[in-house]
Amino acid sequence: MAEDLVLLRALVDSNLPKLVQQDNPLFNALLGDLFPGVEMNDANYGELDTQLGVVMAEWGLQDLPQLRAKVWQLMETKNTRHGVMVIGGTGGGKTTCYRLLAEAKCRTSVIQASAGVADDDPSRYHPVSIQSINPKSLSLGELFGATDPHTREWTDGVVSSLLRTASQDASPKEKWLVFDGPVDTLWIESMNTVLDDSKVLTLINGERISFPDQVTFLFESQDLTQASPATVSRCGMVFLDETLIGWRPVYQSWVAKKVAEAKHNPVLQAQLKEHLTTLGETVLAKAIEYSQEKEILTTTAIANVHTLSSLFDALANSDSGITTSGEGALELLPQMISMWFIFALIWSVGGNLIAESRKKFDLFIREVDSQFSSTDTVYEYRIDPVRKAWVHWNESIPKNWRPPAHVPLHQILVPTVDTLRLNYLVNSLVRADDPRHEHMLVMGPSGVGKTAVISQTLLPALKATEQFHTMNIGLSAQTTAERTQVIIESRMERRSKGTVGPQGGKPLVCFVDDLNMPAKEEYGAQPPLELLRQYIDSSGWYDRSKQTFTTVRDLLIVAAMGEPGGGRNDIPARLMSRFAVFGLTFPSTPQIKRIFGTLIGWRF
Repeated sequence: MAEDLVLLRALVDSNLPKLVQQDNPLFNALLGDLFPGVEMNDANYGELDTQLGVVMAEWGLQDLPQLRAKVWQLMETKNTRHGVMVIGGTGGGKTTCYRLLAEAKCRTSVIQASAGVADDDPSRYHPVSIQSINPKSLSLGELFGATDPHTREWTDGVVSSLLRTASQDASPKEKWLVFDGPVDTLWIESMNTVLDDSKVLTLINGERISFPDQVTFLFESQDLTQASPATVSRCGMVFLDETLIGWRPVYQSWVAKKVAEAKHNPVLQAQLKEHLTTLGETVLAKAIEYSQEKEILTTTAIANVHTLSSLFDALANSDSGITTSGEGALELLPQMISMWFIFALIWSVGGNLIAESRKKFDLFIREVDSQFSSTDTVYEYRIDPVRKAWVHWNESIPKNWRPPAHVPLHQILVPTVDTLRLNYLVNSLVRADDPRHEHMLVMGPSGVGKTAVISQTLLPALKATEQFHTMNIGLSAQTTAERTQVIIESRMERRSKGTVGPQGGKPLVCFVDDLNMPAKEEYGAQPPLELLRQYIDSSGWYDRSKQTFTTVRDLLIVAAMGEPGGGRNDIPARLMSRFAVFGLTFPSTPQIKRIFGTLIGWRF
């Protein structure tokens, strides 16, 4: 290979992965000026490239050129550095990127082994094992090890234990340690010797653990604002902008999944594909564009699409009009698909809007569907599957309702449109057959009834079905990650080695109140929230005494929080994106009058 081509390839591989998308054209233009007439061909990854496409298809992902490019950038960066930082906003594809590469390598390794390619062949790929750790869900002692102040005995931490095991493994299998969480100097400074060419972890007891070339450290974080230059300079860098993928590929993958699920009904397949595709490119695109910067809490467009798809999956079924059987069903099918899509849109994209923006969103929805009555906003209507029409939530309020006997006045919860609506939405996403289907977050100002609705109506109703266990956790400024883990595990039992789950095999619905109350550390992290994200992303957390990963089964998180301010903090964007977010606003004047009138009538 010519020298200028080698230099060009080195410049591209070392600089392009860390640039933001807007700088790519400028960088390429500079290279064109420095190397006129030099053409750099794309690298040929052979079977690995083929397997990457296979994995994308099996995982239901869109085969995007920009995502493939980031996968190859990650691989080239990893080939030159044993420490790589994968940085970018939530929804940019960081986790997907390295998991795709790992899975493609595993499959290519199997194919090469069956073809007789030797382990020491330079073209040979090897299987990859991934251990994911959220460093802020553990203390420094639990992460790297500590000496007991009373017995003076040394206890390994999670990182030292994993590296000790890796150092004793002579197999060519790749071992990736992923630090998935905020990067700050409290913990990452201890990794500086690890990231040096010496490849040694130095513990506070003086022990040094060296590790083989098969070990790679990935740091997955939203930003590096709290990391020191000394640490950053030791690592390779791959930046994935949160706009790299966008919401459209996520939506297209969901539509393809819905169409595939209806493979036994070609007519339904065709209708779903046609109408969901059209609604996505017209209605959803405009709604997402409108909703940005007008939300109670800032969420990503991808998170809104996930919530929309979950609501549609849960509510739009054969019992609710999405069917071709029955008198007139085929003629009404397009209308029912559109209605359920709009209902899901109202409570995904529109469910987190501030009160003033809801009025404007109401006008937008009415332009799409003119069937709504002019009385009240679109938020006050639901779909009646029998009548196949929009009906007011007031029709669902029990007539002549009276409080239960012997209930104190301050504990009485009068049924209103808000309480019925929230119960309906949350219940639709709580499924006994798939308890981890969608974790939920209810947020709104203090006093709107978030805690009361969930703890006094939703949880008792779920428990009464005898299909669920329920529990309440209230977070405070002093709540620790360890305490949160202990409380949840107190309702768990061992199911097998390294696996725990709720007692009796039933799913556990855990209500986490005041989610944004935990105080921030010096560098802004909130350990209890990082622990919850570790569970949501990895289906478990680490045993703090054994330093081993514990898989947690059948746990659904329903959280509530007030607006930031007055001791309440913002929650991490990466945690926010894992929830279906439903916003509650203050009750309308008619609802307040009804609550007051009901209580006065009952009392006097």
